[in-house]
Amino acid sequence: MPAFTLPLARGETAHIGGEAAEALQAWLAPVGDGSIEARIGTETVVAEWRDAQGAWTHTRGERFRQRDGAWVEGHRYLWGPAAVPQAVVNLTLQGRGRSRQARVSNVFVAPAFRRQGWASALLARVAAEHPGLVADPSFSAQGAALVGHGPTPPARRVRP
Repeated sequence: MPAFTLPLARGETAHIGGEAAEALQAWLAPVGDGSIEARIGTETVVAEWRDAQGAWTHTRGERFRQRDGAWVEGHRYLWGPAAVPQAVVNLTLQGRGRSRQARVSNVFVAPAFRRQGWASALLARVAAEHPGLVADPSFSAQGAALVGHGPTPPARRVRP
C-alpha cells in the first residue's frame, strides 16, 4: 500500500515512463540556484520552518502565461538546509481563482535519505496547504508507486 495516494489530474491515466529518476536530482539545487531559475523563473522563499525533523522551505517561482492563456506558477517544497536540500516536491499551480489546480509534478529524495518517509512528509505538507491536490499523470515507476498509481517497489534494506 502506498504511503500517500493522490488522484490524477483531471481523471487522466497514469503513464509510467522509463526515464531514470536520477534526472530529477536537478530539483535538489539550492534555493535561488540558476538551474532552478531556468525551470520556474526567479525563485523567492515563501516560508521556512524548523521542527524535530529538520529544516523545511517553500519557494515560489514566477507566474507565466501559457499559449492557451492559462497561468502557471512553479513551487518547490524542500527538506534539508536551503543550501543543500535532501528531498523536494515540485508543485505546479495552474489557472486562477476557483479554477486553480495544484499539481505535483516531481518528487525526488537524495539516495542516502530514501525510504525514510521524507517524500511522504513533504507530500503531506503540500496536500495540507493545497486542498484538492492532484498528481501529474507522467511518473517514473517509483513516483507512481509513491502516490498510489503503480506497484509497490520491493523493500530495500536501509543501512545505518
